[in-house]
Amino acid sequence: MMTLAGERTAEGAISEHVVLRFGGVRLDRLKRQIFDGETPIPLGPRGFEILLALIEARGDLVSPEDLVARVWGRVHVDDGTVRAHVSKLRNALGRTQGGASLIQTESGRGYRLAAPITIEDKPSAPVREPRTQEGIPQSPSSLIGREAAINHLAALIRQNRLVTVAGAGGIGKTRLAQAVSTRLEREFPDGAVFVDLASVAKPERVPTAIATALGKVVLSGNPTEMLVAGLKDRSVLILLDNCEHLVEAAALFCEAMARGAPRVRIIATSREILRVEGEWIYRVDPLDIPPADLASAQQALSYSAVQLFAERAAAAGSFALGDHEAPYVCALCRALDGLPLAIEMAAVQAGALGVRCLAEQLGRLQLEDLGSRRTAITRHRTLTEMLQWGHDLLSSSERALFRRLSVFAGSFTAEDAAVAADESHPAVAVIRDLAALAAKSLLSTESDGYTRRFRMLVTTRHFALDRLRQEGEEATVRQRHALLMLERLRRGAPVQIDDVRAALDWSFAHGEAYTIGLPLTLASVPLWWSWQLVEECRARVDHALESADLAADPGTEMRLLVELFASLLQIDSHGRHMIAIAERALAIAEKLGDLPHQLRARWSLMVNAWNAGRFKVSAAHAEAFRELGLRNGDAAAILVGDRLTANVRHAMGDQIESARLLQSVLERLDRSDTPMDARLVYDQRSLALSTLAQVQFLRGEIGEAISTAQEAVREAESRTDPVSEFYALQQAACPTAIFAGRLDLAEKYLTRLETYGQRHRPYASWVPSLRGMILIRQGEVETGAKELAAGIARLDDRGISANHNRFKAELATALIEMGRLEPASHLLNELERQSETNGEGLCDPEILRLRAEIVRLSGGEQAQADALLKQALRVAVRQGAAIWELRSATSLAALWAASGLRTQARNLLGPICAKFRESNETPEVRAARQLFSTFA
Repeated sequence: MMTLAGERTAEGAISEHVVLRFGGVRLDRLKRQIFDGETPIPLGPRGFEILLALIEARGDLVSPEDLVARVWGRVHVDDGTVRAHVSKLRNALGRTQGGASLIQTESGRGYRLAAPITIEDKPSAPVREPRTQEGIPQSPSSLIGREAAINHLAALIRQNRLVTVAGAGGIGKTRLAQAVSTRLEREFPDGAVFVDLASVAKPERVPTAIATALGKVVLSGNPTEMLVAGLKDRSVLILLDNCEHLVEAAALFCEAMARGAPRVRIIATSREILRVEGEWIYRVDPLDIPPADLASAQQALSYSAVQLFAERAAAAGSFALGDHEAPYVCALCRALDGLPLAIEMAAVQAGALGVRCLAEQLGRLQLEDLGSRRTAITRHRTLTEMLQWGHDLLSSSERALFRRLSVFAGSFTAEDAAVAADESHPAVAVIRDLAALAAKSLLSTESDGYTRRFRMLVTTRHFALDRLRQEGEEATVRQRHALLMLERLRRGAPVQIDDVRAALDWSFAHGEAYTIGLPLTLASVPLWWSWQLVEECRARVDHALESADLAADPGTEMRLLVELFASLLQIDSHGRHMIAIAERALAIAEKLGDLPHQLRARWSLMVNAWNAGRFKVSAAHAEAFRELGLRNGDAAAILVGDRLTANVRHAMGDQIESARLLQSVLERLDRSDTPMDARLVYDQRSLALSTLAQVQFLRGEIGEAISTAQEAVREAESRTDPVSEFYALQQAACPTAIFAGRLDLAEKYLTRLETYGQRHRPYASWVPSLRGMILIRQGEVETGAKELAAGIARLDDRGISANHNRFKAELATALIEMGRLEPASHLLNELERQSETNGEGLCDPEILRLRAEIVRLSGGEQAQADALLKQALRVAVRQGAAIWELRSATSLAALWAASGLRTQARNLLGPICAKFRESNETPEVRAARQLFSTFA
């Protein structure tokens, strides 16, 4: 042996040798593994290539650019990716003594191996009968995303005589088996042999094909017996590739070999398992695909499907995966189900079409449009040829089931598969053939422990749909499928959302609007809401209204209208068009005497007026809602009506009556188990608590308000009601924490609101205003005022005015603090007009107090300021709003004290401060007590 540390030998000297040692680690180049003693150290293929590059540099520095060129080729990766792989390599080496320090980093320059390298002489081969087989053919391109599969499969083969690698066509069975066979070849003294059965047409020729691959000549007799006799004492690895069309013959050979040649190991690749004794099955999964919300190139490249696409696209042309291309590549990989063959073919097309065009057109492309490979075996030249190969192996009844199941866009159960049954193909045959299709890898399976579900890969489904159309069966099976979706939705059974979409699209496009489309639209509404797909719900309902003449069916029109309003409420403005929808629904409901939909429509009108800040109108609708409940003896409607009235009373400034009604509602809810319509009223308890928290704060019950807001959030969470949870966060929890000075708690709630906003656009509208208020209280007044103003403008653009007069009052306060008295005065003028016109009296005491502040700061008459503050006090007391009372009293006391009226100031402020317990400290309470202390 010789040591190379410090020596400069001929270029490539190291690369000629098989086994190297350094720092207590042994590297075997043929096995592509490193060992600590005899224990293998797990290391991925890229980590191994990085280590080889460092070894071959013989202690010299290797730049990140050189590592990228060697390990990733033309795939674009950044320095962070290189650093991450080097870190993983260090961690792997760190399992050996001193291994963690074997790789040194020079910041910004590169990496070097800091250990002498020892070369072991090549071991001489033992004397034995010369090998006659040619070994395992190598794939011309790298195998991506299969390292864990290779390790698992290798372990199975070491322990078992027969392992079948099963999976769908194009999923990479052959290349995986080849990679494993290559890794294991040196463990079999008599070698490894590759037998491709794709070109073998007749079962009786299977043993002869295997004998030929082994270098044996069969002159006469039974070739299987001859092979067993010849291999009974030999240690050979046989890879039988493409067994699916010769399953029985392959199974007979494997059984014979297992009985008579115990040292032989067989790997079989097949779409269908062999079903022989001692067979172990390894099912090949698709490559990892990224989620829908992933967009950056660095994140995308952590998924093997994207890695494969990027490498093959780069090989086909000048393609580099960047952040702009990443979303489209991710979408392509998802659409192709992570199927390697389909991804490789699509990657070749990316250079000509561009990834964006390819992703957008994929649903309309035929399988042949993804291209072909001239050098591939015939059945893998195109996806259609690949699928046709498997299709031709099916029985006639299996083919019928295969094409009929293509109507399922998502996964389905054996019960669902009954849509494929008819007189010629009864249910019992469906169950039998379903199992056969799964066994032949034309259906993938999954289980939650209770129910087994089946699914077609997208490419397979396209092929099967084409066969369904060719047979003229599509309309019949599609109708059965749509009716199945309708029946399952009506009884509340689980459905796949893509199947509902497909059923709706087909129904309206093929003359089934009245019989299936309209009832299916109505039945699917809870599904969209449960998935928070409110915009899709709106579009589906709107399409149903436009696609059918409902003059003869006013009941259906009414139900669609109320669902349309409920959807628009979450995603649209609150203008006249929504009023017209609700009024039309109400008119129909009244004519039909339909109480539930009268309530729905009346509620819609109330909420529309509320969101637009028209509280006088909203109050009238709330009262009408309650009256409907009273006239019909509907306790739930009365309860909801009281809660709605309490909301309006709060916004109009009557905190005393609002608190009374809310306490009554909560007491009745505690006694009642009456179910509520979640799309009409959401979670009643959470909503009542949310309003009560706001009322409690204004009444000076600060600690109670914070606790009530937290309870409102918990209540909504426990009911998995996202709308009520958003309302609790936005209306109660976040603003209450801000006003109470609990900014840490407010930040936590705002973060949750921002998360909601990312998933659902309307929720984001409230975030800037609340963030601005937090910034103002953190001392960043100017920045916070700008954020708050932007948030108010955003809400105004959406036509939302409910309760955000408090935001405007906060903005006026910030403007006064910055000395911008004129814009503050204009804003207060606007608030006064809105209060007078719409009845929103919530902030009236604060508007009067701020008016007085502007008079005082601008050098106006003290008597005017005094009068405004006294009026603010009277209004606050009438409203039962202790916080407004405290603020107004503090400003008035400060004004009097400055004029020498300290005794009057003390007598005014003392009793009001006494209303607030020590536990109810807020910034204004502390300010009032501090001022009061100066009067002693």
